[in-house]
Amino acid sequence: MTALLALAVGACGSDSTDGSDSSSPPQAQTDTAAPAETAAPTTSVTPPPPAETTPATEPTDTDAPESAPDEAAIAQAALLQPEDLGDGWQDLGPGSAFPMTAELAASVPSCAPFVDVVFEGNSGVWAHTTLSRPEVVFTSVTVFPTEAEAAAMVAATATPEFDQCWADFNEVAIVEMPLGIDSASYESVEPPDIELGGDSSSLLALDGTITLGATSIPDSCVCAFVQQGRAVVAFHSTAPVFSAAARRDAIATAVARVDETVV
Repeated sequence: MTALLALAVGACGSDSTDGSDSSSPPQAQTDTAAPAETAAPTTSVTPPPPAETTPATEPTDTDAPESAPDEAAIAQAALLQPEDLGDGWQDLGPGSAFPMTAELAASVPSCAPFVDVVFEGNSGVWAHTTLSRPEVVFTSVTVFPTEAEAAAMVAATATPEFDQCWADFNEVAIVEMPLGIDSASYESVEPPDIELGGDSSSLLALDGTITLGATSIPDSCVCAFVQQGRAVVAFHSTAPVFSAAARRDAIATAVARVDETVV
């Protein structure tokens, strides 16, 4: 607001009296006679015009900065749910998730070229869960800032060099889980022929053995990585859990969920 100031100077004056005798003739004024005071002119000071101001405007939706999306919440919402797989499945929660950390991968020499691209600790935001019936599906969603970064993760998993990394990494990762497994051994094998969909994808398969005390148990994994936009879905389970058609449909459901959730 611009303040205004008004100044006024008031008029000053005095009454003039005639000092002559009434019987004497009027005498001419001489130079020595005090001149009659006259009223001083009235003056005023005009204040400067107020400075122009721009009226305040109410902020609009377009004025407000857009808040950054909560990528962790988006990744969590994009995860496959038990009902997506049908009756009898339950969510065991992130506490039973398959460990995909870059720190663990860094302990595996064959994974050195892939630590910063494929594993948790890359530029994506991860969410994990484990679904059970009691067969187990390990699944995760990784949301990246860009589609190029998501595509780079999947492209790395599709290289021949990653096959050995994946076998070696699983030998370490499965022992890290709270399952009481003492040791594990895996080798890369030919994956089943499954159409995965998505923008890009890779499919790996492992056969091996896990050891609990003196007991050795056959184990396997059919492991899919599918890029959809700027997200990557991982879907891993043992080979007998799904037929090829059922696995294809389950992965397609996981990809569709990501497509609906991640923009």
